[in-house]
Amino acid sequence: AAADVGPAVARAFAPEFRNRLDAVVRFEPLGPDSVLAVAGRLLEEVAEALQAQGVALKADVRARRWLAREGHDPALGARPMERVVRARVREPLAEMLLAGELEPGAAVRLSANRAGLQFRVAAAGRPAAAALH
Repeated sequence: AAADVGPAVARAFAPEFRNRLDAVVRFEPLGPDSVLAVAGRLLEEVAEALQAQGVALKADVRARRWLAREGHDPALGARPMERVVRARVREPLAEMLLAGELEPGAAVRLSANRAGLQFRVAAAGRPAAAALH
């Protein structure tokens, strides 16, 4: 496998640098399971930030799949996903916090359908109300 990247390494780096390399590591494109895991981890980070505000976040598999699809680029891997999570999850939740829609004890369920992500908010002691963002 290292021989496959040899010509590319030779074109990109001077011989003096190549002589100092111990190994060449080749990265394969991310598979669907890996992309889904990245989406899950980014959502965990959002949930931790909300937990500090006393708000619970639960994202279902449809939301994670939606983020994995929207945040994955074959050429860039999962790098765009952080931007998608910020724009489509963090910012709407921050707006909801600022508007007073999320109070301590509230729970947010994040799901997705063909229209995009859906936020369902249940205030402490009250049933969930749909909020599309």
